Amino acid sequence: MESLDPIRICFCDIDGTLLPFGGKDLSGTVDAAGRIIDAGIDFVLCTGRGIGTIPKPLYRIRGLRYAITGNGAMVWDLQKDIILRERRLDPKTAKAIIRESRKMGLSPAGYQHGISYLDTACPEPVSHDNFAMWSWLKNARRTDLLAQEIGRAHV
Repeated sequence: MESLDPIRICFCDIDGTLLPFGGKDLSGTVDAAGRIIDAGIDFVLCTGRGIGTIPKPLYRIRGLRYAITGNGAMVWDLQKDIILRERRLDPKTAKAIIRESRKMGLSPAGYQHGISYLDTACPEPVSHDNFAMWSWLKNARRTDLLAQEIGRAHV
């Protein structure tokens, strides 16, 4: 039987994986991730969220260093609090996506400087079975995304 290389990195989604859709229970999650890191494996948080909306208990994972946020738009070194890599949309493309999303009845959202924004053209958030989604909708800043100065936004 062929020997496999040892695992060196673990990428883990937050919502519905580390954070159950039904609530905030993170019991055991922080310790389990810490044990992965203690075993010499890099542990990377991955999320569609902006950096500012990652649940605070996850920052207590001992040895946690990296996060991929904004649906892959940004790679963070959490220990140094710096962006290692980012991909942004140009303002013209971002505004076109917002306009088309509105026409389709979707809810445009964006991230800038670690803050989540929900377009005011969207209906008010209602209670949701998905705790993570409800929490994000409730806490996102509401603004008219087309009226904003979009400078290479993470949309």
